[in-house]
Amino acid sequence: MKNTIEMGTNLLSYLENIPDPRRRAGSRHPLPAVLAMVIMGNLSGRYGYRELARFMQRHAGNL
Repeated sequence: MKNTIEMGTNLLSYLENIPDPRRRAGSRHPLPAVLAMVIMGNLSGRYGYRELARFMQRHAGNL
């Protein structure tokens, strides 16, 4: 992962540079998509894992 963020880099491009620590068997969805959904959920006031899961189910088609 780069230590600097270049101007013009969008959030999803930045998240794609984060190494995925999960095992292949445990990763249904790409890590950048999961992280983006968590960030969007947090920005929408969803913080608990149940609230985030409901948010992700409602908005999964938008990402």
